[in-house]
Amino acid sequence: MSYRLFVALSPKGGNRLFVYNAGDVIADVTAEGPAEGGAPYSFFLYSRQLELLGHAQSGDDGVQRHGRTFTVRFPAPYAWLPGNYFFLLCTAEGRVVRFDLCLCPDGSFRVGKGRPCGPLSDEDVLSGYLAGEARLWMRLTQRPGTMQLKRWVIRRAREMELNALRVGQGMEPLEFSNNLLVEARPGDVPGPAVVLLKHVAGLEGDLKAGNCESFYDTTCALPYEKLTEFFSQPASDDSCLFPPLSSQERCIYSFYNIGALTGNGGPTIMSRIRAHWPGGRSSAIFRGTRAELDALLETNPTLGAHFPACNRLAFEPYTREEVIRTFLHEAELAHLQLSPEAAARACCLLGEAYDGGVADKWSWLDIRSCVEDRLLPLHTGSAIRAVRSTAEPDARFQVGAAQVEQCLAACQTDDLADALGELNRMVGLSGIKGSIVTLTHRMHFFAERRRLGLPVRDGATHHAIFTGNPGTGKTTVARLLGKVYRALGLLSRGEVVCVDRSRIIGRYIGETEENMAQILREARGNVLFVDEAYTLYNKDDSRDFGRHAVECLLDVLSRKNPDMLIIFAGYQREMDNLMQMNPGLVGRFPYKFHFPDYTGDELVEIARRILLADQYRLTDEAASFLSRSVCDTLMARPPHFANARWVEQYVRNGIIPAMADRVAALPGRPGREAYRTVELSDVETAYRMFNAQSVELKQRRTIGFCA
Repeated sequence: MSYRLFVALSPKGGNRLFVYNAGDVIADVTAEGPAEGGAPYSFFLYSRQLELLGHAQSGDDGVQRHGRTFTVRFPAPYAWLPGNYFFLLCTAEGRVVRFDLCLCPDGSFRVGKGRPCGPLSDEDVLSGYLAGEARLWMRLTQRPGTMQLKRWVIRRAREMELNALRVGQGMEPLEFSNNLLVEARPGDVPGPAVVLLKHVAGLEGDLKAGNCESFYDTTCALPYEKLTEFFSQPASDDSCLFPPLSSQERCIYSFYNIGALTGNGGPTIMSRIRAHWPGGRSSAIFRGTRAELDALLETNPTLGAHFPACNRLAFEPYTREEVIRTFLHEAELAHLQLSPEAAARACCLLGEAYDGGVADKWSWLDIRSCVEDRLLPLHTGSAIRAVRSTAEPDARFQVGAAQVEQCLAACQTDDLADALGELNRMVGLSGIKGSIVTLTHRMHFFAERRRLGLPVRDGATHHAIFTGNPGTGKTTVARLLGKVYRALGLLSRGEVVCVDRSRIIGRYIGETEENMAQILREARGNVLFVDEAYTLYNKDDSRDFGRHAVECLLDVLSRKNPDMLIIFAGYQREMDNLMQMNPGLVGRFPYKFHFPDYTGDELVEIARRILLADQYRLTDEAASFLSRSVCDTLMARPPHFANARWVEQYVRNGIIPAMADRVAALPGRPGREAYRTVELSDVETAYRMFNAQSVELKQRRTIGFCA
């Protein structure tokens, strides 16, 4: 028997925006041949990303039968986008017919000729085994970036069907590994997807999820107490979506925050994990970023043998359709009702952002932040104003196209371009700017080669040394470098964690290691900025605890792709001595940036920018004296002059307070200009406090070095 299919869109509410249509899809399936009586049929509609968009059976409310023709209605959850889809028809006898569909920009469907699909084909699995898990399978297919996970589930379902046939023939079933390595991009949340994968694929055993960061806690009397509890307690589901299975014979361990397995306490944790797995009836899932998984396999060379290549899965960059659907889905979860025009505008703008190379880098957290941090406040403010103006109810509570445009305009920024733009707008530092731009080009070059499937053998580390006097921009550049590395995918978060000796070194044995363990936990995925790093190493004092801190840092510095950027900062001579005195550090810092002192013109420009940012205006006399005062200070420059930090204090703690005293003494009620205009007397008063003779110097520390 052959079948004929006709598919059309049925827009809701008269919405004829076919390209971004939120209506229902109506499918008419006609049997061309003898009717099969009352035999049940099943119908499935999939996107090209294997997202299950709808399924129904004959007899359901959404299915009507007229002789040999079935009319099936698939409600659209968000929007139908132009592109490729496929429709599956499954008969009671198990025959599966596939129709390829193409939704054209004008809203019409092109339908290919139906073709039968054989046993154990993808279509047979999708309409057979996985149909029994339709609710959970649909939830997994709707998670963006999970194409590899979906393919693995289909392959595992096919293997299970094959084993069922083998058992039916009296043969032993084949054994397949359930051990998985799941690579997530920064900003993705793989936990729920792993739970769904486990249940949809029918993996036997209870699922126990373990946070590896909690397995070693130096603040407890028994540091491994949580690790012992994890393996002694009954299994439970990490997302509370499903109750534990009844069987206690099998167990699936799912470990996350696996970066802790390569740090202090990691070998003991791995030893305990190996005592329960591999072997027996247990299996394991390790989930983390690429850097975390690479570090785990590198520090545990024999671990990789337990994970077949086909069981190494990765969350992939989102497709254009996935970005759009995820945005609309997150808006729905936030209880935001988009008008038809707003939904169409969102689809259009997101498509443009994706094609423009901005939204194609988004993660689930980026999309959720766009909805919750931007669209929701915009709509709330608009709704409050609409209620006050007694607008129509629909206008009060629907998100309009203008709100969507404003939201996405703020979200459509290129993090890499923004960070480099902010770096280029900094005063001075021309040599450092050029070096960072070259470094960025190199990393982007390798990233594009990797995306295009070309080999990349860049295993170099990217830690850096910043040398220079105080106030030369080292911390600011570290913050921007974190943003650059985050945009390039080298860091998962990209923030800056600043520490110095006072926070690192403890007062008693073991406290330094505890401090470092806490600091490294905070710095995972971020920039660890160690100020005055040379004070950590005292060659002549064997009792100094700083060497323990250096040893902890060497463990991270020796790893490839540790999802952490370590920056040592300090005076140039002392940092050079540190590198010479500790051979273990040599070669761990491939990038060295020297921050020169600012010139007089550069310091004046910094002062002008500080004032301009708060809408202050210098008179000509005040501007002239400001320039002279900066030059005079530089001529009498004390050792380790604080550069931009001195200028900021000069302006904020000197000029502005002097101006406030002067304006307060004016008679009557001064006008707006009085509160904006900086007079000569304001700068003169401030300079008496902040001239070269009054500057309080920051003394350098000389632990372990000659003055």
